[in-house]
Amino acid sequence: DVLLHLPMEPIDYPMNDPGPLALLINNPVEQNIKRFNWMLNQAEDFAGFYTSNQERFSFAMSAMEVILQRITSNKLILLYNNNQDNIMLVEKAKSINTNLLFSDLVIDNILSEEYIRERLEIIERIALRRGYAIIVVHPFLVKQNILPRWIENLNDKNIILTSITEMMKVSNN
Repeated sequence: DVLLHLPMEPIDYPMNDPGPLALLINNPVEQNIKRFNWMLNQAEDFAGFYTSNQERFSFAMSAMEVILQRITSNKLILLYNNNQDNIMLVEKAKSINTNLLFSDLVIDNILSEEYIRERLEIIERIALRRGYAIIVVHPFLVKQNILPRWIENLNDKNIILTSITEMMKVSNN
């Protein structure tokens, strides 16, 4: 699945600036809606959005609720790349039926073949223990040989690679 990055105000804002179209806590609601709608119109056939790690915006529920409503009304997924400690976000997403998932790992934070291979091994262990695992892979890694070689060997390890949307269909049945 293709997920678009949803730039939100990070913990260390304004030192770490997520860009001119980021969703910011102190923006008027209309401005964040306008920015979100602009992002919606930048691609076709994408499954939803993912968040960066260490963002603060999703903890500001009055600001985040509006975005969750838009994600839900557009039947999109929010892949939350933070821990599951944001209880308010989880509860709000459940109450309005937002497709909220949590990533287990971003495997290409560091562009080192050794680091990526270690992360892929961790994901395999999570998948075998829990029955599934969700990873974030940035587009540049798809062009590398590491990922295609890893995918080729998954069947031998009793791991099935599937999309988030397919996984959600199975879990909803």
